[in-house]
Amino acid sequence: MPEPGDDGRFFAELRACTAGLARIAGGDLDRPVPACPGWTLRQLATHVGRGHRWAAQIVATRATAPVATRDVPDGKLPEDPARHGPWLNESADLVVEAVTAAGDDPVWTFTGPRPARWWARRRAHEAAVHLADAQLAAGQDVDLAPEFAADGVDEWLSLVVAGAADPARARELGGDGQSLHFHATDPGLSGTGEWLVTRTPDGVTVEAGHAKADVAVRGPAARLLLVLTRRLPASDPAVEVLGEQALLTHWLEHTPFLQVQPGTGFRGAVHGMAAPHRVQLGQRDRCGYRPSEQGACLGGGQRPDLDVGQAAARPYDGRVQLAQVLVGGDGHQHLPPLAQHPVWLDRPAQYGRLRRQQ
Repeated sequence: MPEPGDDGRFFAELRACTAGLARIAGGDLDRPVPACPGWTLRQLATHVGRGHRWAAQIVATRATAPVATRDVPDGKLPEDPARHGPWLNESADLVVEAVTAAGDDPVWTFTGPRPARWWARRRAHEAAVHLADAQLAAGQDVDLAPEFAADGVDEWLSLVVAGAADPARARELGGDGQSLHFHATDPGLSGTGEWLVTRTPDGVTVEAGHAKADVAVRGPAARLLLVLTRRLPASDPAVEVLGEQALLTHWLEHTPFLQVQPGTGFRGAVHGMAAPHRVQLGQRDRCGYRPSEQGACLGGGQRPDLDVGQAAARPYDGRVQLAQVLVGGDGHQHLPPLAQHPVWLDRPAQYGRLRRQQ
């Protein structure tokens, strides 16, 4: 668990990763981002900048519930290309300023009330993974520092554990003692680069340190982080998988890079439905939701293309679940009324469009 003195490190990484993304996005905003199927660098930059501003708003107002994204000031990428870079960098600065002012004041987070400094770590790693998305899209090497990438793995696993507190998630991730060992092999990590994950009937547990497991996944911290967040396949040449591959496959299928706040009625209505290739929530002119609340594109990518608060997708097995979702750390608003509406799939043999029943 990071200490208060770590804030400066997270602030520096937050600013550096955001600035790196701004430089890449400044070259060609229409460039596709393969790690986020359906997105371009424009959407990626908007997602990151808006997410920073959203988190800063939560901290600055000492919010006890997620803030609606429509209430976040200046939450859109500016029209003027000359403002794109400054807008992104200012977004990171807003997080730094808000966390510095709030310190240990409790605020809302994905994992319950936490000191405001929690958001420095979350937004730093959010920016790092999305910088990697941009670097991969531009054909550049991913150059995350090993210590920072290892902390990213640790933070990601802590979010998975917190999410497994939901009974539905516990059923998906739980087991009867199956274990996974993740090992960042970079020199100099001093024992901070190993984790044992155990699937229990109640969900999952994570312990730091070396241990024998049913499957071991080894590689440089940055590559390990990108595999666990499904930016790279487990077959990446820099990563070694020893033991029961099926356990790793199950883990990756059930730990997409998003955080779920379940909406029981809505989620239950579609749990286990087949969605072969594409699922997308309707827009306001069709089904009463804003275009910015569109859902997920499923397909051959390593993760669903999610930018909204309604859809949680698992592209590997073709199933889709709907919930009130906080996507990739961006934390869109809760939509309780949505959870009350049954849904159906149109033309399920080809693709589905999830809609409210009238």
